[in-house]
Amino acid sequence: GIFPYVLKLLQSPAPELRRPLVAIWAAILAFDDSCKHDLLKDGAHVHFVAHAAKLAELRRGAPAEADAIEPEALEDQSLLAAFVLATVCRGAEA
Repeated sequence: GIFPYVLKLLQSPAPELRRPLVAIWAAILAFDDSCKHDLLKDGAHVHFVAHAAKLAELRRGAPAEADAIEPEALEDQSLLAAFVLATVCRGAEA
C-alpha cells in the first residue's frame, strides 16, 4: 500500500511537506482510523506533536520562518493536527 511511503515522508526534513501531510493523514484517519496503528507502530505520531507545538509557538507570536504558515491557516492546521493526535490516542493502551 501507500502508507509506508506517506509515513516515510513524515520523516522528511522539508518543512513545506508538513502541512499537506497533516491534511492527508487527517483525511486518511477520518476515513479509516485503523491506520492509526501504523502511526503508533512507527512512532510517527511524534511528528504531529512537533507540528502542533510549532503551531502553538506561532500563535504566541514566535518569529516566523521562511516557510511560515499563513495566519488564517493556523487554526485549520491546529485542528487537523489535534484530530490526528486524538484519533491516534483514542483507544490506545497507556
